[in-house]
Amino acid sequence: MESSKDSRPTLVKEKVVPIEVRLLKQMNEGELPRTEKSVEFLLSCPELDIRMVGSDIEALRKALWSKLEKTHEITWERWYLVQIAPTVSYSGDIETGFSLSQNTIYRGVAHDGSILMREFDRGRTFGPWRYKPWPGIYRTEGGKVIACIPATEQNEAAMDEFRARIRELQRMLGELVKPETIMQTLANLSGIGLPAPQQQSLEADD
Repeated sequence: MESSKDSRPTLVKEKVVPIEVRLLKQMNEGELPRTEKSVEFLLSCPELDIRMVGSDIEALRKALWSKLEKTHEITWERWYLVQIAPTVSYSGDIETGFSLSQNTIYRGVAHDGSILMREFDRGRTFGPWRYKPWPGIYRTEGGKVIACIPATEQNEAAMDEFRARIRELQRMLGELVKPETIMQTLANLSGIGLPAPQQQSLEADD
């Protein structure tokens, strides 16, 4: 999929919308052969309740196209991709850390009922938009599952509190490794309130 190309048409079922074009001529009254008094075009689309008349076919085409785009316009709703991911600062030989990331995506329903997703191509300076079918369960290119939630006020507030709790956890961990407390921390790891590591966590450090 070319990142510079709007790929929305390839993600939905094709639909033929019949447009009828008629040439309307009004003739002068009088002797034969009659001469033309006016010439107009009639564009009609009963399916979309569109009827347009005018003498400039190109102007009619543009006006009709705008109406078709409005009819099939996709309304995009904001959603979030949320995950806890490893992170490093490269300030030590061995580092263990994480980050809570929240990326904005958009969810929309096409005219055929299919659900689409659009997101920035973040590897290209936040653009251009990339379109794909709604994944249901979002997975990264590496196959990792990421939570996908609607961008409601309630979720916004909950994510703000989640980040505040993580900052508080950072503060608590910082207290545990101060020069005056780190030896006591290392001697009493089971009593500092952190969860015991699972087997896969131990293997990740090997």
